[in-house]
Amino acid sequence: MSAVIRAVLEKGMPRTARFYHIAHGGNEPFDFVFSPCTVDGVDCVCLQPVGYKGFRPGGDEGGLDLNLLVKERTAEISELNGFLGAIVDSSTETFIIAIGTNGTVLSFNEGACRMFLYPRNEVVGRIYASQLYSTEEQAQYTWEEMERSAKVQGKSRRTVTLQRRDGSTFPALVDLTPLRNAERQSLGTLFLGRDITESLRTQQALEEKRDQLEFINSLSLRISQTLELEAICALSLQHLNSKFDSAIGGVYLKNRNDGTLRLVSIEPRERRETYGELLAPTVDDYILAEEGEVLLHDLSHFSAVGMRDTEAPMTKLMLPLLPKASFIGVLVLLVNTSMTRSEELLSFLSAIGTLIGGALENAALYLESLNKSIEIKKQNQELDEFAYVVSHDLKEPLAGISFISNMLVDDYFEMLDSTGKTYVNSLIEFSKRLGSLIDALLELSRIGRITQPPEVVDIAEVLHTVSQNLAFRLSKDDVEFVFPETSPKVIGDKTRIEQVFHNLVSNAFKFNDKPHIRVEIRWRETGDGFVEFSIGDNGIGIEPEYFEKIFKIFERLHQREEYEGNGAGLTIVKKIVENHGGRIWLDSLLDHGTTFYFTLPVSTQNDSSGEL
Repeated sequence: MSAVIRAVLEKGMPRTARFYHIAHGGNEPFDFVFSPCTVDGVDCVCLQPVGYKGFRPGGDEGGLDLNLLVKERTAEISELNGFLGAIVDSSTETFIIAIGTNGTVLSFNEGACRMFLYPRNEVVGRIYASQLYSTEEQAQYTWEEMERSAKVQGKSRRTVTLQRRDGSTFPALVDLTPLRNAERQSLGTLFLGRDITESLRTQQALEEKRDQLEFINSLSLRISQTLELEAICALSLQHLNSKFDSAIGGVYLKNRNDGTLRLVSIEPRERRETYGELLAPTVDDYILAEEGEVLLHDLSHFSAVGMRDTEAPMTKLMLPLLPKASFIGVLVLLVNTSMTRSEELLSFLSAIGTLIGGALENAALYLESLNKSIEIKKQNQELDEFAYVVSHDLKEPLAGISFISNMLVDDYFEMLDSTGKTYVNSLIEFSKRLGSLIDALLELSRIGRITQPPEVVDIAEVLHTVSQNLAFRLSKDDVEFVFPETSPKVIGDKTRIEQVFHNLVSNAFKFNDKPHIRVEIRWRETGDGFVEFSIGDNGIGIEPEYFEKIFKIFERLHQREEYEGNGAGLTIVKKIVENHGGRIWLDSLLDHGTTFYFTLPVSTQNDSSGEL
């Protein structure tokens, strides 16, 4: 083929050559005409198949029919333009507009017709592209600025406001791209974009939802810092007044006795005389709010009857307070604007009502539990005083019984027979036991009635005192008492705390049948302002079903003949620990030992901490 091309170029005459189609096994011949031609001043060779109607064979007059060739090329270009136009028009969600060098519209696709409401014949060649911008954008020469930027940077993108044929506007994200030929000469500008109204609406809805969540979170944070009912109401009203630009707001709570509403809080208070009459819910409002409906009333008509000083728009907004779907009241706002009812607004307001209602219900429950706690404390104090008085009064006749019993023993014992002697001895024993029980009851009542001011108590000193008090028992070879070298400091009544350790340690020695008795004390800080102590032994142990019973007054698990005592020691220990804000519990395995655990408030003066 290269030889044929060189021959055509050298002689300037067309030549015919035959080739065989490889795809058909090389058997199918094809004849081609190689003709000289010039493209942009450069000599070239045109290759066409024989039989092409634009070629006239024959001698010196053979060659190409240029007119026919131009027509065919024109038809091909027209067909291609139609194909491209169909592709452009198929994009109905995007407008594609070609702009001439003088700024006029040269093409206007179907998407542009739909968005701008223009037919093509009113736009193409008739208006400038800048006229498609809104009046405000035209005043700011936005089109011209973007066009200059596109020429410098090769492309310009911006969100602008465009204007339809009927004067309405819509936001759009547009691109301007310069069009140039191979010689970099300007052919115009490609102007394309899309309507972003829905995108902006979605973005705005998301931003509103985010703002609502942030408001609810901030409101929740503020009202969660108190359990006082009136403080929650006041904080809620202040927060909502600021959010909705309210003139005034009030919280009305439902009376449990008769179901009526009572005003609990109003903000700002100084506007009560001006707006108080409008603020109060009507009977119809109460019924609807009780069913959980958020109410919005336009108050503009009230200015016409002299109930307001201004004709500015105002909306009465009422939020049912519905914690756990139980109506407890309503929050009312007088908002200085007209409000449009929508699902999004109602959902937001319902969430606020549920939040505030929940906080108010928690405050009411707290107040109720606090009152009950005060009442129980009062009753316990009265019981302690009663126990003290009764026990104290019983001491006198018991002392008389004991005195007469001793007189019988001293003066008449030898005159009695064996049965009488048994009766007298039993009477003395019962008197002692009753005296012991009365003493225990008096001691228990004193814990609730008489308390010392809290002080810093060094547990090391307490353990030293306990060791001295139990020195006789500890002197035996079969007893091992282990406690940490360093101990923490706690806050409380030193005498009572010593009593706790003494009772638990002595019990550990008492209820132990092992040849070698071991009692060990440990401690650790719990991290919540308390120290946990444990007193463990290797004694007889306690069955799990008795873990709670042993703390009850005068409850015993063994006969007095086996282990002495009046059954009040652990009751006293439990009451002392609980009076210090701590708690006590145990872990035990029958015949393997018992460990009592209890907590006491830690002192900030501790020099050491940790677990031993």
